[in-house]
Amino acid sequence: MPMSGVVRKLRGVALITGAFAAVVAVVIAWFWTLHSPPSAQTSLTPAEVRQIVEVVSRKRWEVVRLAFRKREFKLLRHFAFARIESVNADSAASEKATVKCRAAFESGVRVIMTLEREGTNGWRFNR
Repeated sequence: MPMSGVVRKLRGVALITGAFAAVVAVVIAWFWTLHSPPSAQTSLTPAEVRQIVEVVSRKRWEVVRLAFRKREFKLLRHFAFARIESVNADSAASEKATVKCRAAFESGVRVIMTLEREGTNGWRFNR
């Protein structure tokens, strides 16, 4: 019987360590993606780029939560650790912007999000 207590303690320690590692990975991914994108078109102001990055980040985390709930691990992997590569204003329509994201672990996977200007003070995700 004493061995079962030791095994239970070891399982508890392993579970806590695994949960801690998962939390650390999410925090690192979160802060890693908060930096400004490496390239942005000059027609957008730095404030507009910041707003666009915030909107994309919020939308991306909505998709991550949905993928986690639905157990869509491939989708989860693409969005959870994605990095924004560029933010560009649409040359045809000044009211639109395109954001290109790259999946962290698969170089061939890219996600493109389109946003449109919402009034004078913001941007919103456009399907």
